[in-house]
Amino acid sequence: CQTISPDHPAIIKEQLNTTVFEGGRYAVCHYSGYPQTIFPVYQEVFCRWLAQTGNTLAEKPIFDIYTFVSEELYMEMDICFPLK
Repeated sequence: CQTISPDHPAIIKEQLNTTVFEGGRYAVCHYSGYPQTIFPVYQEVFCRWLAQTGNTLAEKPIFDIYTFVSEELYMEMDICFPLK
């Protein structure tokens, strides 16, 4: 994800997919690893962390911010969970 203004000249609607996210609270989970090992991260958040903290998900999209992806598909990313 990259934050840009709606009138930024780099936006060409036919070539760039944009979404406006509503503001609010998000829990951010930092992940480093490979795609095949990411499932336990989601399990931990949905099955344990939410219940232990008393937080609940808001009805907004969960989104990822990729900060690094190697040719071997090793990645570093932030998974952003919307909270009520």
